[in-house]
Amino acid sequence: MEFIADEMLGKLARWLRILGVSVITDLGMGNFDDLALKAAEERNCVILTRDENLFKRAVKRNIRVEFVPEDPIRALAEISAKYGIQLEINLDKTRCPTCNTPLRRVRPEEAIGKVPDAVVRSGKQILVCNKCNKYYWTGTHYENMLSELEIARSLRGR
Repeated sequence: MEFIADEMLGKLARWLRILGVSVITDLGMGNFDDLALKAAEERNCVILTRDENLFKRAVKRNIRVEFVPEDPIRALAEISAKYGIQLEINLDKTRCPTCNTPLRRVRPEEAIGKVPDAVVRSGKQILVCNKCNKYYWTGTHYENMLSELEIARSLRGR
């Protein structure tokens, strides 16, 4: 499953990437709506949008499209329910929230000088994006994300 998300959905795109789902947000130069419609047809993607005009154009062309709620956690709950996306973080499948590239686990010694020393010593999982060279680890922010996912799971059935 792959999605295309418009710029209004940055937080939702990051969430889906963290959950291991590919979400395209950068389609290059040109009119985003035109590029999104073309890419969705070519790649058989679902467009996620808050743009009524893009939504209507996609429907008219029989392109799969979702008009998502403004609240990113509610949107995550709805999209996960409709498309069978597990609301669980699997660090072996997670993608870079920034650029959509699959993340790679690294040994603590590989992250020396790239993450705080306390993280290297902590035994926390450390991941890196080979494209944008950003490092991520399972710290406090990760624990907060798990709590937000619990909220999203509770909203799935509503």
